This record gives sequence, C-alpha cells and structure tokens, in this order.
Amino acid sequence: MHYAQVQTFRQPSQCIKRPDLRTFPQLPRAGALGLVDVIPDYVYGAAVVTVFNLITTTETDPSETEHVGIGTMSQDVTLPLSAQTLRSKRLKLGGSGPGSYLLAAVGKETGGIIKLSASSPKPTDIVPYSLNTISEV
Repeated sequence: MHYAQVQTFRQPSQCIKRPDLRTFPQLPRAGALGLVDVIPDYVYGAAVVTVFNLITTTETDPSETEHVGIGTMSQDVTLPLSAQTLRSKRLKLGGSGPGSYLLAAVGKETGGIIKLSASSPKPTDIVPYSLNTISEV
C-alpha cells in the first residue's frame, strides 16, 4: 500500500492558503508521487490539493486514492479543488470524525484494537519535552 503524508513545507506557524508550487520548491511536478492508495491528511486545504495533483492515475490500475481528512492544521477550511483535478483522478474523499463511520462498527472493533495495542512492542525511544522548549527540539 502506498501512502502520501500531507505536510506543510513551511514553519508550523505559517498557513498555506493557495496551491502554488513555488511555495513548495522541494516538491516534484504533476504525477511524480506515482500511485498512492491512502492520503492521511492532517493539514487540509491547498496543501492536499497539491498532493492530489502530484499523484498518478493510470488506465491499467483501477484502484482509487482514498483521502482521509483528519485535521486542519493549515487553518484553511475550504478545499480548493479544480474541476480538472476531480476529472483526472480517482479520488475517494472521507473523514475521520463522527459521521464518517458507524458507532456499532467501532464498538465491534474496539476489543481487538485494545488487544493489539496491549500486545504490541512498546517504544523505547520516547523523550519527553516541556512545551516551553518545543522550538528548540
């Protein structure tokens, strides 16, 4: 499975408002991300539209790219999608909040999730930092 993690390519305090590739000098041109199955999106807005434009859709691969909206770090509450992007990609847009899933399904899976979490190896490299030193980390 291929993932494309949506990130801002600037300081966290700056907001991305328009999908301008000059803002993202390290990003390649359209189609350069290749085939992507899932985009877990914590940023939203123009940044994810840029990612949509960088994924590849092929005639021979029938799979779609699933976008899961998780957060809005960009503080951009709109998704400025062009008609061209919607016509040229196989996108499935969804959310991660209440309403995007059935509560009965969550209840059914909760026991298994807890068992899996309890049996998973615990990370040993966690280093706590106080909030007043976060800019130094």
